[in-house]
Amino acid sequence: MTNIRRYEYGLPYDRLPQNTVILGTNTYFPVHELYLALRIADKRVTRGQLISLLERPSERSKHDDVLFEMQPLKDVGMEIHAEYEVAGLGIGNTTCYWKIDHRLVNIVFDCQESH
Repeated sequence: MTNIRRYEYGLPYDRLPQNTVILGTNTYFPVHELYLALRIADKRVTRGQLISLLERPSERSKHDDVLFEMQPLKDVGMEIHAEYEVAGLGIGNTTCYWKIDHRLVNIVFDCQESH
């Protein structure tokens, strides 16, 4: 139906009435998004972060989180400085997925509580 190549790895919606199970884009991710996420990670994160990042998708419930975390840098050129998992930028001890610094612009993406 489409030219989007997908791989099965996500979790189905299965806690529905009458034992209904829903499969779709929540279960079948585009191969292109996996490729882009790994390419961004390979170019932008430290080797230690990359090893940790590559281990996370083995847990199905975290797989799409890793793909999502890389999306903010999809169209950002390498001339723009970006740091991954920067601690201490929010109230308390929070870790942000990305911090981007470029001349007049500083952007922080998705602060999460540290564990």
